Amino acid sequence: MFDNLIPNLLFKRAHLTPDRPAIRFQDREFTFKELYDLSYDAAGRLMGSGVEKDQYIGVLLRNHLDTVVILLALQLIGVKAIILNNRLTTDELIWQLADSEPAFLITEEFFLEKVSMITLPLKWMTKENLRSRPFQNPKVQEEVNLNDVCTVMYTSGTTGHPKGVLQTYGNHWWSAAGSALNLGLKEDDCWLCSVPLFHISGYSILMRSLIYGMKIVLHESFNAPKTIQAIKEEKVTIMSVVTTMLARLVDELVEETMPAYFRCALLGGGPAPLPLLEKCVEREIPVFQSYGMTETSSQIVTLSPEYCIQKLGSAGKPLFPSQLKIVDEDGNELKSGKSGEITVKGPNVTNGYLNKEEVTKSKIKNGWLNTGDIGYLDED
Repeated sequence: MFDNLIPNLLFKRAHLTPDRPAIRFQDREFTFKELYDLSYDAAGRLMGSGVEKDQYIGVLLRNHLDTVVILLALQLIGVKAIILNNRLTTDELIWQLADSEPAFLITEEFFLEKVSMITLPLKWMTKENLRSRPFQNPKVQEEVNLNDVCTVMYTSGTTGHPKGVLQTYGNHWWSAAGSALNLGLKEDDCWLCSVPLFHISGYSILMRSLIYGMKIVLHESFNAPKTIQAIKEEKVTIMSVVTTMLARLVDELVEETMPAYFRCALLGGGPAPLPLLEKCVEREIPVFQSYGMTETSSQIVTLSPEYCIQKLGSAGKPLFPSQLKIVDEDGNELKSGKSGEITVKGPNVTNGYLNKEEVTKSKIKNGWLNTGDIGYLDED
């Protein structure tokens, strides 16, 4: 379907705003044109190593500029990235690699000991030796189909083995659109990413950067003093946090308040306790509580800061493109005040799971995803 084609995100962004800052990592800043050039070179070396369009390629990397470049290089040549949690044990990695059967695994020397214990017939390369691989002019996919799979991320899976969630370009596109319609979009926005790129919270920031033309400040991991320093020096306006990160930021600020230009701490991973939210109000940290999952390509429900204390414990309302309802065991919609399973629907919701047709059919019915989570709606 031609109407689902859009320009390749990095290709388009590098053309629209080549000189705009794209990413700061450690002490270096790169424009979108520089990021494109780095990704183009990596794409050529991946193709020179035998990587081809439409393959599934495993990625086991830490937060680093190199990781961003490799992930974007895979997008440039139409390769589907299976993004692996680098905190997994070797046995867990073996299971996910056996399940997904990638053509290659891209990793780094830091994980060599773990990778050397993988007992699968698997071709792999490190990012360090990728730089010396032969270069082949990459066939850049100037258009992408919104229905095509961009990434696969495995859910943590409370029961049984984790499942590989298929995330399309359309899922990521509509996630970015829903977030912008909720949080707003400013020309000077800058998003600090200290959450893992292997997680949807981190990868979604990367996708928003390309779609919005927004600078990212990328940290290898969360550090409260470095975060506050970056917010001041880089004029960070938004960052993604979980409750423990938010608590450490508040403690680090002591009596200080956040700068006026900092406009959003997007909170995932469960609600924050009332005393912490009250301290955030004192420190002028606007907290947007949210609910999302791998299957929804980041947040799908968000609570605006003006309701964060009045509606304590609530995740808020579905983002503009998305829908939510609470159902009983038979799938009947429940009225407000009654607890049941949370079901969600929208263009940011996955079409299914990798190599799991039966699971997909049981979890997704008429576009509605059964999340397995319990919740209820109040009168609002």
